[in-house]
Amino acid sequence: MTVRALVVDDHPVVRGNLRLRLERLGCVVAEAEHATQALEVFRKFEPNLVTLDLVMPVVNGYTPLALLRDIRRAGGETDVVVISSKTQDRDEFLREGAIEFLAKPFENFGSLVRKLEPLIQSIAAGTGPST
Repeated sequence: MTVRALVVDDHPVVRGNLRLRLERLGCVVAEAEHATQALEVFRKFEPNLVTLDLVMPVVNGYTPLALLRDIRRAGGETDVVVISSKTQDRDEFLREGAIEFLAKPFENFGSLVRKLEPLIQSIAAGTGPST
């Protein structure tokens, strides 16, 4: 199975680097720069994996936590990995359904992707957490 990944981050460099590295792992990747846009892309793209930054502009009052809750309510087989410097929010996002919380700053994009690679492989094999 081809893994569809949605990268949600307001920094274009982060989105671009994650896109490039996820594509190298065989993922088809879409991007969004804030939670409101991410919900629109999520509904059309139906990703298997969402990487979600927490420190982003709030558009129309829609927050990353609201996005996570909407993804969970949609059901389906989407795994959400939070990648953020707001480590104080870790427990709340894990309680709300994120399967992993990776802290920024990370050493480099390669180290981040090495943490995501086993998850991507399990999603591709149909054995991921939400499958």
